[in-house]
Amino acid sequence: MSSAGPVDPGTGRTAAGTADRIGRLASLQPLTVARWLASTDAVDGDGPFRVVDGTVVSADISGFTRLAERLADQGVRGAAEALIGTINRCFVPMVDDIVDRGGDVLKFGGDAVFALFIGADHQRRAAAAAAAMQRDLVAVDLGVDLTLSMTVGIASGPVELILAGTARRELIVHGTVVDQCLRLESDAEPGEILIADATAAALPSAWITEPEPEVLALVPDVDEAPPPQRAGDDGAPEAVRHRLSEERWSEALGQNLAAAIDAFDETSGEIRVVTVGFVHLPTAALDDATVAAVVERAIERCGRYGATMLSTDVAPGGLKILLAAGAPTAGEGDEDAMLATLTDLVLAPDAPPMRAGVNRGLVFAGFLGSPRCRTFTVMGDPTNLAARLL
Repeated sequence: MSSAGPVDPGTGRTAAGTADRIGRLASLQPLTVARWLASTDAVDGDGPFRVVDGTVVSADISGFTRLAERLADQGVRGAAEALIGTINRCFVPMVDDIVDRGGDVLKFGGDAVFALFIGADHQRRAAAAAAAMQRDLVAVDLGVDLTLSMTVGIASGPVELILAGTARRELIVHGTVVDQCLRLESDAEPGEILIADATAAALPSAWITEPEPEVLALVPDVDEAPPPQRAGDDGAPEAVRHRLSEERWSEALGQNLAAAIDAFDETSGEIRVVTVGFVHLPTAALDDATVAAVVERAIERCGRYGATMLSTDVAPGGLKILLAAGAPTAGEGDEDAMLATLTDLVLAPDAPPMRAGVNRGLVFAGFLGSPRCRTFTVMGDPTNLAARLL
């Protein structure tokens, strides 16, 4: 018998190995999804739609384009991989700042992160996390003489959530509070944290400044440490995620994303030719059932034609859907697979109005984020152009 424990003949792994794999699978879904799937009323109770009272944080890092140019000018070998490594070094402490204060990273969008805080004092914990993220970003060693900056928006109120999909699960977050948060982040200056009135009303007055009339911001010196972790806490992120079996997590991710754990987990990713598609779905005039149906259709059509729906992301007035053919799984005819998927999704007679952009080229395909919470994505100029075509 191995000192690591007995090996399960079905999986070929020890109990510790299975627990590690569950952790890696679960890191690709928000903690909100783990809690949702683990609750007994996930299907028969609330169903796929929920509205939670919380605070959302949108943080967007700028400077990575200049960093990529600097690395290329210096002849850094593997400049693309070096850039992704730097982005992940930025995200690791940011994820810790969020999760350690009881927040949940819902979305990674290239060089941006979107988080949700619920429960007691969610406004205060979100603000403290945002301030900590600004400090930690400045402290990251980039390896070159360059400084990154970040803009942050924070808003509080009813946050609309949808758990869509059957072949895989996808968390959708949208609504007026999300839109307000994104507007604040867009209006913020580099290094600034703008906050909504509802958030500011729950914070100490000493934390708030007014850089312009009717514009509220967090003072830069907010420094509130996260609460101490309690040993054996059943509500801790790791404990919540391990309530679900390896099989349940594989089902929640879908075949292609679950397979990425084995194909890419030894490294952060690789450079390969991928066809990338984006879909923008305005949601203001749609009910949640229609929004969920569009995402379900995207997942199903990807499976039919040989593409993968990688993720959805927040967008003003709606949501973005990121699709890829050629990653995580590679195959022939990825251009045809993507075009067939987008045509069937966007031009279907019963489809609500939406826009799509598509491009093909060399991209980084791999994991973005932190071992605690991450996403599988495709990044590079072809991805950026596909997004601009929306």
